[in-house]
Amino acid sequence: MRRCFFFIGFTLLVILGLFFSSCIENKNELTPDNSSPLINKFDLFPIQIIRYNTTTILVKYNDYDGDNVEMAIVPDYEKNDTAIPTVYNSPDEYIPEPGDPVYDEYIKDPTHHKAYHWFASSANGRYWFKATATDGNFTTESVFSIIVLSRPPDIYWESEPFNSWTINPTVNQQFEISVTDVDEPPTTTVTAKLLLIEDFPDTYPDGQIWFDKATGNADAITIDDSYTATITINDPSKIYSIIGYYNASAEDSAATPIDYYNTYTLKILVTDECNNENTILKQITISK
Repeated sequence: MRRCFFFIGFTLLVILGLFFSSCIENKNELTPDNSSPLINKFDLFPIQIIRYNTTTILVKYNDYDGDNVEMAIVPDYEKNDTAIPTVYNSPDEYIPEPGDPVYDEYIKDPTHHKAYHWFASSANGRYWFKATATDGNFTTESVFSIIVLSRPPDIYWESEPFNSWTINPTVNQQFEISVTDVDEPPTTTVTAKLLLIEDFPDTYPDGQIWFDKATGNADAITIDDSYTATITINDPSKIYSIIGYYNASAEDSAATPIDYYNTYTLKILVTDECNNENTILKQITISK
C-alpha cells in the first residue's frame, strides 16, 4: 500500500512539472501573451474633399506591450466601387506643421500618431481605405472612407437673349454665355448643349439655333453640328464665352403664317466629365 501511494505521488509530481515547464516555455515565446496593436481613431480633414485637392489623415494608435508598431494606409480594393477609376496616390506619412488642422492633436503625442496626405482622384465618388498596424506578431486593420466631390460648372448669361424673336431672315438674334469650372487642374472638360424646347409643339418652321464661336478662346472650344460645344478648361478662374445665334431661312419665313406665335424655352446645359450639370433657362416667344 505504501508503495502504491509513493507511485501515485511521484506521478503527480511529474505531471505538475510538465505543466509548469509548458507555461514557462509559452511565456518565453511571448506570442500567446502579446496583445495586438490598437487603432484608436481617425481624424480626416475633410471627410469630403473636392477632386484634385489634398486631404489630411491622422491616425491614433497604441500598443500595450510597448512594441514598435508599423502603420500603413492602402486602398481597400474589395470595397471600392469598380465603376470608379482607381486613380490613387497612396497617402504619404509626413510631419504636420503649425497651421495644419491636425497639428495640435499630433503634437500632444507624436509617438502614437501618424499623419498622412492623400491627393484626391480626378473622379468623384466614395474611396475606401484600409489602415493596418502591425507589431511583428499581430496585425490590426481598420477601414475608413473619403468622399471625393465634383462641383458643377458655372454658367451665366454674358449677354442675355431678347424675350421676342422674329421669324425673318433679316433679323439675327445673338446671345453669349460664359462658362467656368472651379475644380482644380490639371484640366477639366465641360460640354455645353444648346436646346430650343417648343412649349406648344406645332408643324411650323421655327428657324435655327446654334453655337458659333468663342470670344477670345477659340482654341479652347470646339463646336459640332449638334449644337454642342466642348470646352477644355485649363484655368479654373478663366471665363470661356460662347456665342449663340438664332436665324430663319427665307424658306422658313415664307412658310410661316403671318399670325404665327409660340413660346419656347431656351435651355443651355453644361456638364463636366463627372456628369455634374448646371443649367440656365430663358423663356422666349417666336412669332412672324
